[in-house]
Amino acid sequence: MLVFFLCCSVWILGDYVFAGSEFQGKIILWRIQKDDEHLRGKKLGHPMKVGPMGIKRAMWDLRFSGKVTVSGDTWEDPERVFDKKTISQTSGYIADKLGAAKPREIVRFSIYTQQGETSGDVFVLNDALNWRFSRIKGMGRLVDHQSVAQETSGEILVNWKLEPRKTQKYFYAENTVGLKTRYDHWVTIPIREPKLSGVNSPRGHHETLPPYGGTVKEKLKMLKEWKEEGLISEEDYKAKVNQLLEQF
Repeated sequence: MLVFFLCCSVWILGDYVFAGSEFQGKIILWRIQKDDEHLRGKKLGHPMKVGPMGIKRAMWDLRFSGKVTVSGDTWEDPERVFDKKTISQTSGYIADKLGAAKPREIVRFSIYTQQGETSGDVFVLNDALNWRFSRIKGMGRLVDHQSVAQETSGEILVNWKLEPRKTQKYFYAENTVGLKTRYDHWVTIPIREPKLSGVNSPRGHHETLPPYGGTVKEKLKMLKEWKEEGLISEEDYKAKVNQLLEQF
């Protein structure tokens, strides 16, 4: 189990001890529960071989929109689920847990920052990396602020939904009669299989997330953004730029 604590001089992470963390929370392997109707009885694509950079990129691209209801719906502009510091502190450990997960286990996380708790699950299902959230920055999927509603003589609800970007898609579940339900708190990102010469890839193992689509200009812009945000090093940035220019 992976646990880290705030409000003390050190925090414990598996067999390691770190000092001065800004975060508290946990990242653990969690066996699929009987009441999880979407995953119950399914064999997930674990363990998943993916580097911390692949998880960093996936986390950086996760966005959500909040909604405030005051006699009508008003959606705010999308914002990132995870900030840069949170990604830097946790992405490597999420990658490690995905690499250690068994076919009937998921990675469950609960991360606390000054903005509140962000919690949920990450796992591989149907050749895609799945992110399923229960709370984002202290907000549950539906919060009723009764005291504020009374003060304003109206109903005020705070809600949120994920905003898929690039290759991301909402998760859809199909019932017995073929009707599909969309889940706004759950997105999937397709995974690229590793290329091996004459050797079959072990079942459930993947090397990386897929390269994002778009023009060379769009990819160069994205790489620059990653470098400026500290998600990739200067050396990695130059190598990727050269790789793109060679393809062009």
